[in-house]
Amino acid sequence: MEITRLADLKSRTVWEITDDAFDLYRERFALLVSVSAVVFAPAYILASTVGVAAVSDFNNIFEGPDELATFAISMAWLIPVLTGAYILHFGATALAVRDILTGETATLVNVYKRAFRRIFPLLLASLVIGAIGFVVACTTVGPILVAAYYCFTVHGILLEERKLGEALKRSVDMTKSYFGKSLGLLCLMASIILALVVGIESLVALLFAIVPKESGTAGTAFEMKTAEDVVSAVAGSVIAVVIAPLPAIATTLLYYDLRVRREGLDVESEAAEWGVVLAPDPFGG
Repeated sequence: MEITRLADLKSRTVWEITDDAFDLYRERFALLVSVSAVVFAPAYILASTVGVAAVSDFNNIFEGPDELATFAISMAWLIPVLTGAYILHFGATALAVRDILTGETATLVNVYKRAFRRIFPLLLASLVIGAIGFVVACTTVGPILVAAYYCFTVHGILLEERKLGEALKRSVDMTKSYFGKSLGLLCLMASIILALVVGIESLVALLFAIVPKESGTAGTAFEMKTAEDVVSAVAGSVIAVVIAPLPAIATTLLYYDLRVRREGLDVESEAAEWGVVLAPDPFGG
């Protein structure tokens, strides 16, 4: 990534955006992983703790409707917690990427300080998008379509300082103009992340399988199984924290790519640097 100002931005293909996302992630690994870890590490620790307690009580859910309701409530509240953590991290990463692209100093404290200034619109956006996703969850492709249409909502709130309704409308409008590219990048990133998660978790399971085990009582076997589950859960959480920045980076790069293609962001930035006033766009972007 050699972009030091918005005027340096040029349109890119999906593969180029993905390659740039990995390059940027590698170059600023410490910053971007720390941005992810700040919100995701506590969220995953909380989720793992509640999950272990819920699994231990899982057999009780068949004893009656009260036990089933208690189990459902104990797990359901994790959804907004993880969703809120994700969208806060997504916004902070978008701010960090913007700072990196424009040559500004991006720090962990600085990006979260700016993200927290818009915390209520961000959380409200997560609720709205989550509700829309829940409504269309009955279809196979519904969630991915919701993700594609509303993936730029955070950028509208933080990078353009729009109100929630304007940011949602802006995201849909941007996606519709290049829907195939937006959906293609999300699917590609989802495939890459799925491959990484499955591959690393399979490696952890393989290492446990080849570790010599002492023959003993059923209690010993249960302890080994519990240890394997704990290690797998920890490994899964670490993997999730490490790879979480990639979709946010790629989506932010796509956001700028669409703005270059639709609105001539690079031309506008160049003109602003030279103090040149551009004529109105007769085609409205």
